[in-house]
Amino acid sequence: MTWDAIAAVGELLGAVGVIASLVYVARQVRSSGYQARQAAVQSVVNKMNDVWNVMASGGTADLWARGSRGLGNLEGESEKIQYSALLLSLLRPYEELFYYRADGQIEDWTWESVSSVCHSVIGTRGFEEWWELRAAWFSNDFQKHVREVLGTRPEYRRFEAVEGAS
Repeated sequence: MTWDAIAAVGELLGAVGVIASLVYVARQVRSSGYQARQAAVQSVVNKMNDVWNVMASGGTADLWARGSRGLGNLEGESEKIQYSALLLSLLRPYEELFYYRADGQIEDWTWESVSSVCHSVIGTRGFEEWWELRAAWFSNDFQKHVREVLGTRPEYRRFEAVEGAS
């Protein structure tokens, strides 16, 4: 074998090595991007879970129960502000997920499980009254989405409805 042949084989092996390295890096970048998207979605879901944990506390649960029946059931401006903050802390992460879904970044099951809870909240009288006042706090596309959900008349099933059935 001549030196030219050995050099050609060396160049060929070098080129194969470069191609293999590029394929490996491309896979790593793709995997890293997927993991970053999943971490972002999980962060939003965690925010929503935090809201539900806050709602589980005694005073907040009472505020939610009264406010969800209508803003007139809340006492004074401070309770209305608290109820507004509660809804805002739930709707902001929901809006984030709405856009993640539009970008194809979340799985269908994640969207279905989160949206069913949010649609139930949207189905309350208190939410509808609040939304009339605060819809402008959200993006136009999300406002349109909420209007569409409101148009389906989602149901919020209260616990006393189940208890009264027995």
